[in-house]
Amino acid sequence: MLDISKLFPKKWKKLKRACHKRDGYRCQFIDKNGRKCGYKKKLQVHHILRKHDHVDLIWVVLNTITLCTKHHKIVTGKEYIYASQFIKTVKQNGARR
Repeated sequence: MLDISKLFPKKWKKLKRACHKRDGYRCQFIDKNGRKCGYKKKLQVHHILRKHDHVDLIWVVLNTITLCTKHHKIVTGKEYIYASQFIKTVKQNGARR
């Protein structure tokens, strides 16, 4: 797997900071009952559209969302299931900032 955080640490740090800030430093996963996780620890950046399939979007903050470790593991590899929900959440978060 391509670990861009190690290949481009400064660029990654900037993307991570922008993503987490936009998302209020909280996990943005929404469960089937419509509740947002909101966990504030062990946060990770998740690419909404897989970076392997969309290399042109790797550094685009609008293609990222903040998830806790637990939810990042759940959605990784199932991006197609969560993409529309995540895009909606990112747009809402961007409108608030």
